[in-house]
Amino acid sequence: MVTDTDKIFKENIQLNRKEIQDKKAGLSSRPIRLNAVLTTNCNLSCLMCEVKKISWQIPQKTISEIVSFFPYLQEIVWQGGEVFLLDYFRELLEEASECRNLSHEITTNGHLINNQWLDIFDKINLTLNISIDGITKETYEHIRKGSKFEDLIRTLNLLNEIRSGKNANPLTLVLIVTTMKSNYREIRGIMRFAKKYKFDRVILQPVKGNFDKGENIFFDNDERILNYLDNVRQMIRKEAKDFKIKLVELLPIPFSSKNDSAKKEINIGNDIFHKGEELLCYAPWQQMFIEWGGNVYPHCLCIQDGPNELKLIGSVLKESLAEIWNGDRMRLFRKKISGNDFSNLCNPDCIKGLISADAREVPLKL
Repeated sequence: MVTDTDKIFKENIQLNRKEIQDKKAGLSSRPIRLNAVLTTNCNLSCLMCEVKKISWQIPQKTISEIVSFFPYLQEIVWQGGEVFLLDYFRELLEEASECRNLSHEITTNGHLINNQWLDIFDKINLTLNISIDGITKETYEHIRKGSKFEDLIRTLNLLNEIRSGKNANPLTLVLIVTTMKSNYREIRGIMRFAKKYKFDRVILQPVKGNFDKGENIFFDNDERILNYLDNVRQMIRKEAKDFKIKLVELLPIPFSSKNDSAKKEINIGNDIFHKGEELLCYAPWQQMFIEWGGNVYPHCLCIQDGPNELKLIGSVLKESLAEIWNGDRMRLFRKKISGNDFSNLCNPDCIKGLISADAREVPLKL
């Protein structure tokens, strides 16, 4: 039986797909995806965390606007801080459960997940992104201050228990590793850890900021470490394939010359992007990222190389999400990408093809 929310959802996706094809700057379709940082409060104090420097709680008016988008959305990503600290988060997920086409991604350290949350997990299409950053007790607890490695393992075992048995929960488990000086040598073991604890996907992302702590190996362009990661990359990819674990690489590591692609093409994951034939990125037609502090960008990757006023499309402290979605800045973003004008706009690593295409969104299929 087709419900009202089914009808709204499918009509919006069809319209969105047509507007992408026509490269429209002003859209009648609503966002397909949202990524929202709800809070910077957290139960841990991680070594590399830049978020904790800012005190942020998303305004209630913005939460209400997000709720109004639920019927149109295919995916929503909830981020913190730690979202399981929020007293309204359970109610928010309950309300979203009415929209069966909506999938949720929750980024968490996992320490606050207990049996009380499992009933909610059963009601929604859920992907849990668990930030780990260390696969040994020593490294994990060094990076994730206030944590216990044993508590992480308890959570992973609990989640795998509910994914097995007669009434198995179909939730997807994702292991997120923020790669930095303190943990880069453990990257070579990450796929075996992921296999042991039955992760479906592994995301390797670079540390942001941390210029004063020496953790940002990408900013410092430490050639020795980057060469190490480049050499390890092929082993990780092979293990991902052998273990049937999806690997998303966001690390800005230049390909070695033996792996380099043709000069006239840009290697993007398993695809080849030819300028002028395809859009570099579909995110501005599909989603918004609400950062801590209220600034909004088309995608979280837009700020990976640092804040840039040209990439900023609005602020929830000044405008509604609907106004931002079709505002002048977002229209300009779409026009520039349609015209292959990426200078001073897109993340250089996206342009170079160092970040896989699926991380920058692709046209939706019904």
